[in-house]
Amino acid sequence: MFPHTITLYNKYESDDYTSGYQRTVLTGVLFVSSKGTNVDTTGMKDADAVRITIPFDSHTGYLSPIDWDKNRAGHWTLREGNIVVKSAVTDEDINPEALKAKYSDVYQITTVDTFDFGGLQHWKVGAN
Repeated sequence: MFPHTITLYNKYESDDYTSGYQRTVLTGVLFVSSKGTNVDTTGMKDADAVRITIPFDSHTGYLSPIDWDKNRAGHWTLREGNIVVKSAVTDEDINPEALKAKYSDVYQITTVDTFDFGGLQHWKVGAN
């Protein structure tokens, strides 16, 4: 039911005012994408969208965004603006433009919903 692997790039800013991306590979997720375009008054617009389901029970190391900012080592988080790539990617600390030039399924997280009740507790992540 959860056959996919994604690579999550969490953006961080260090105390010395440098920034970068920390990479985490997550397996056992469901990655559903739809490709399309919309037409508005300014012309064609990209309308690609992704929904990712990440079960709680199979993914350790998650911290809330506030806690992750304090303790990144060995942890990951879900936050709007972070980058998701479908598949296991080995590139460390790479920027989004370089990822998009190298891989076809690169998306930016737009929503994170937490379902912490019921039989399958999970996060539902939206990206485009």
